Amino acid sequence: MKEYHDIIGAEIPENLPLLPLISAAVFPSAVVSIQVRIARSLALLDTEVEENEIIATAITKKGITVAEKLEDIHNIGVAVRIISKVKIPNNTYQLVIQGLRRIKINKLTQLEPYIKAQITTLAADPPGIDEKILKQQEEALALFQQLTMLDNRYPREMVQIMRANAEEAGRFADLLSSYLAFGLGEKQYLVSAVELNERYDRLIKLMTAELQKIQVAADVETQVKVDVDRSQREYYLRQQMVAIKKALGENGDTDTQVVELRKKIEAAGLPDYAKVTAERELKRLAEVSAMSPEYNVIHSYLDWITELPWSITSTDNINIKEARAILEEDHYGLEKVKERILEFLATRQRRENPHGPILCLAGPPGVGKTSLGKSIARALGRKFVRISVGGMRDEAEIRGHRRTYIGALPGKIIQEMRNCGVNNPLFMIDEIDKMGSDFRGDPSSAMLEVLDPEQNNSFRDLYLDLPFDLSNVFFITTANLLETIPDPLRDRMEVIELSGYTVMEKVQIAKKYLIQRQMGATGLKESEFAITDEALKAIISGYTYEAGVRNLERSIGSICRKCVVRILEGAAEKITIDEAAVEALLGPPKIIYDVANRQPEVGVVTGLAWTPFGGDILFIETIRMKGNG
Repeated sequence: MKEYHDIIGAEIPENLPLLPLISAAVFPSAVVSIQVRIARSLALLDTEVEENEIIATAITKKGITVAEKLEDIHNIGVAVRIISKVKIPNNTYQLVIQGLRRIKINKLTQLEPYIKAQITTLAADPPGIDEKILKQQEEALALFQQLTMLDNRYPREMVQIMRANAEEAGRFADLLSSYLAFGLGEKQYLVSAVELNERYDRLIKLMTAELQKIQVAADVETQVKVDVDRSQREYYLRQQMVAIKKALGENGDTDTQVVELRKKIEAAGLPDYAKVTAERELKRLAEVSAMSPEYNVIHSYLDWITELPWSITSTDNINIKEARAILEEDHYGLEKVKERILEFLATRQRRENPHGPILCLAGPPGVGKTSLGKSIARALGRKFVRISVGGMRDEAEIRGHRRTYIGALPGKIIQEMRNCGVNNPLFMIDEIDKMGSDFRGDPSSAMLEVLDPEQNNSFRDLYLDLPFDLSNVFFITTANLLETIPDPLRDRMEVIELSGYTVMEKVQIAKKYLIQRQMGATGLKESEFAITDEALKAIISGYTYEAGVRNLERSIGSICRKCVVRILEGAAEKITIDEAAVEALLGPPKIIYDVANRQPEVGVVTGLAWTPFGGDILFIETIRMKGNG
């Protein structure tokens, strides 16, 4: 006991050389062996300290290997006595040190050639053990005994060693903290506990958490062993059952899921090559244990094969008069576009082989490309399917992933074919001009096989690894700009350009479609709201600048909402929007046309600019500048 009091009672100078600790921790009264490799620490050991001298130690903060300032180290450390230092190869010292007392590092007084620090020696732990500390000590010893029984890193003899050091509570807590195989962060958590009660609380908390982790790991290991044993047992029993049934001449496929999948294969109308593959995979499924990861992979694959519409076709109803009526009902204007679509449909009706070019509706946003596709689908009586490929960079989104990958799925084409349930929908591919390419592949090249009439009768998705016939699908693509579509892909498509609408066409579109839609969205009745043609023209010319009608619809929607507020406030029972009311509701016009009032100027010429979204008037000014040729 005298030895311990000699240790904790040693006189500690106020200024000490400092040894930063990177991968080890030191506790008072504990003896630790460490290796020193950092240049500043080597300089300290080379010249300044010998055996039995006292130095300061402190653990560096996470991620810091070379301490440059006080903030790089924890401010609570331990003063230690050097028991021995031995220089070993590779410019390294093997150092054995013994902890003396906890210290607080106030500031660094020197950085080169080694670190020195001004310290304050913290109060030593009180001798003896009071009743509260005794209970904490007993609880800590019991937890440590459990650790030695569950974790083979701790020899059971260490329990007796700790009992022999239990007379001094502070010594016991620090020795136990030193023995425990905690991380550096947890060790510093214990070093920085100056008060003995708090130190025991932290020690008990950490040991309890460690026991819980060990118990969870043991439970998982036991469960895995049980599952593996059960899986092996089921496999052997299943193999015996198959052998017995073969000997009896019975069918071995009595598993419920196998029977259901067999029925789905028979009912799916698979082509011969797909049926052969499905039956081969079903046979593998019957021989694989349900606990095997391969079981779910095969099961999912068979689900995809049996749910695809290999032979389910909807009947086309191509009536040119009805198609014309539907297009006129759904869209105002676009006469040339409608005529080209009707020609396309008429040609498909007269030809025995309906394979033909792929339509590409090209034009600025808001001119009705997607809604035209829906109208064509309605005219044909086909299901409408739409995907957007804008921003797509991964080729697997078109071709799918191979089944060797975890979580593999077919590409979007096959996914949507399964969702629609027929093999001849109208399939709209939006934003085909915005596909990208990177290290994951080139989706536009993969799209060639989908859209080429000469290839898509045997489209092969990587997940299915079977040819799937897309030749009955009516593909329509949309684009804003043709220039960004790769030439081989654009060559597969017949482009129909939608340039935009005139002011009068926009007025008629608003009266026939947009106003009614926004009144329905805001709950306005026809007896409560009306808008004049002049007001519509004012909105079109003063508040929108577009080839389509999206911003026009937004402006009408804004007016409708403001009218709903006024009606509910009791300001009016019916509101009629004229040209003056538009400015009151929407504010000053955003677009001002002052070309006619502009005075001619010398050196300024008026020009016209073409853009995909319409056009504009430019005023181009020339300036004469001095030059040398």
